Amino acid sequence: MQKLLFFSCLLSISLLVGCWSVEDSITPPDFPEGEVQGYKPIYVSTAEIHNIKMMPPQNIEQAGKILLNGTTLLVSDKNRGIHIIDNTNPSNPIKRAFISIPGNKELSKRGDYLYVDNYTDLVTIKVLSFDSVAVLDRKTDVFQNEQFPTFSGYFECVDNSKGLLVDWERTTIVSPKCYR
Repeated sequence: MQKLLFFSCLLSISLLVGCWSVEDSITPPDFPEGEVQGYKPIYVSTAEIHNIKMMPPQNIEQAGKILLNGTTLLVSDKNRGIHIIDNTNPSNPIKRAFISIPGNKELSKRGDYLYVDNYTDLVTIKVLSFDSVAVLDRKTDVFQNEQFPTFSGYFECVDNSKGLLVDWERTTIVSPKCYR
């Protein structure tokens, strides 16, 4: 019994010590003056984000989620939008239209409505025909937009006044003030 009590106390102490953190001793490097290789943020304006429209059929670049609605396939294309494909004859599917939705990755359907992400917004749309689509509702800033790159290195600091941060480009940058 005493051994069990001793090991329980030892385990409790080691757990408590494991929860204490020592200040990270790694400091960022000095910020260089002049040109260095790093990452530059890519921004999109609100007008570009809200430009959801029906277009003629397009080639699928990065297929994502696929929904079957009767004999119609809805195929998301990463960051581009949704392809509408007539699958009445599965051996000969016919592309009917493309809904351009900048920043789209996900889609869901309920009744006659499509729910899609449009970068950080949740948008409800209705397909009226193969020629038109109606944006019925927009909830802004529903999805999180990461403000930091996922890599280590120098980068230009994010400036939200330039628009919504949508990606990073590796390039030559001048006198960076941010590092991760």
